Amino acid sequence: MPSMTLRSLALLALLTMAAGTAVAGRGLDEPPGLAKVVKGARSTDVSSALAAPGVPPDCKEALVLADLAGLACRSAVASSLVRARPLDKPADLTARVTLLRDLARAADAATAYAPLAPPPGFTRTRFEALAAIGRALMAGHDELAMLPATHALGAGAATALAEAPGLRRTACGAVQRALDAAGPAGVGVEESGALLGLLTSHRCLVDEERLASKPKPVALQSSDDAKRVAAAASAGGAIADYASSRALELERCAKHVDAAGRPVDGDKLRSCVCGVMARWRFPARAAGANGEIAFRHALVAVKLDAAGAVAACGPVRAGP
Repeated sequence: MPSMTLRSLALLALLTMAAGTAVAGRGLDEPPGLAKVVKGARSTDVSSALAAPGVPPDCKEALVLADLAGLACRSAVASSLVRARPLDKPADLTARVTLLRDLARAADAATAYAPLAPPPGFTRTRFEALAAIGRALMAGHDELAMLPATHALGAGAATALAEAPGLRRTACGAVQRALDAAGPAGVGVEESGALLGLLTSHRCLVDEERLASKPKPVALQSSDDAKRVAAAASAGGAIADYASSRALELERCAKHVDAAGRPVDGDKLRSCVCGVMARWRFPARAAGANGEIAFRHALVAVKLDAAGAVAACGPVRAGP
């Protein structure tokens, strides 16, 4: 009887391990560098980083968790810790570039993570993780991009920015992933609009690399080029045409622009225009697209969902 009990316990242990593996599904493949940065920092520096802008709330408790919430916190805190250091020596630049590469891998990990039994609120947690990682990547990119060419590390920063696939493109892609995750997570227009603002302010919706390689108008090089341009033109035209057909509805927002048609208060204009457009349903060929809608001499960024409704709206910027 004792031997039977031992065999039963062993079998139970194996079944438990197998069940744990099945529930885990595709594991969270977090790059170890993020935790290494946090563990190697002084406790006072970590405390300061936890209070820094862009760090999710409740990170003090979540920082040690081996899940998406923990990944979001480690990404934001590690970014704050590294960017708080001086940028004077080659080692300082190396630390920043290494961090950005780890953040890019973290975005991949958060996107690929697929537990077989997702916990409650999983889609929201994934969105928050991708948003935190995207903001950290964009902040790190901006720090290097704003380094003057005359700085001792200027040439090294420029090289790091240009290294394929490009830090700007990587940062833009991470923010776009967060925006794509906003719909399934039921994220509100305010949060989605903040991410869309990052995309528009950093010209993520413009393929600058392609424009730089073809500065002059030339014939389309392939059928893929033609299809891509046609799709973009179709979606952009559909957004503009539909907005034009309902332009009168936006006139109630005229009190938020000056005599020249430019925004007086961008937040109030955004709230008004986005409130009107919340009832709109754009044509099918515009579904899922990003674009800008003109109102007087202001431009309002929008992202549409698969049904043609406005999923994210704002910010507002002065137009031509």
